[in-house]
Amino acid sequence: MRRVRLLPGVLVVAVATIFVGFVLPARAADKVGSEFNATTTGNTTSANASAVTATTQVLGLSGASLSYYLTDVMLSCGATASTINVVSSTTAGNACATSPVVVIPTIPLAVNGALHMSFRTPIKVTANSALCCKTSGSTAFSCLVSGYIAP
Repeated sequence: MRRVRLLPGVLVVAVATIFVGFVLPARAADKVGSEFNATTTGNTTSANASAVTATTQVLGLSGASLSYYLTDVMLSCGATASTINVVSSTTAGNACATSPVVVIPTIPLAVNGALHMSFRTPIKVTANSALCCKTSGSTAFSCLVSGYIAP
C-alpha cells in the first residue's frame, strides 16, 4: 500500500459515472384521437394520456413473465367532476375492455381537480398486462403513470 500525503486545503474527489440503459419513446393516438406518450428507460417506464374522454390504454402489454410496478399516479380532470381509476387487462389494444382488473380504485375528482399519489411500496400489476385509465364521464381528463418493469 502506498501512502499519499496531501497538503492542507487540498480536496481529492474521485468520480465514476456509468450509464446503462436505453430510451424507447413512443407517441401515438387512440381511436378517439387522444394523445399519449410512453417512455421506457432501462426498466423504468412512464406514460401520460391527455385530453382523454374515454377509457384509454396508456401502457401496452408488459411482456411475458414481466409486470408493471407503479410508483406514481397523477390524475386530473377538466370542467366537469369525474371519477377516474386505473385498470389492467391481459388484452392489449382494446382499452382494457376484456376482463379489466382494478389497479387503482375509483377516485372522485372535483371540477378542475387533480391528485398525485406516490407509493412507498410499488403496486404490482398482473404479469403481461396492459394499463388503462378509465373515467365515468365524457369530459377530458389526464392520467400519468410511472414505475418500472420487472419479473
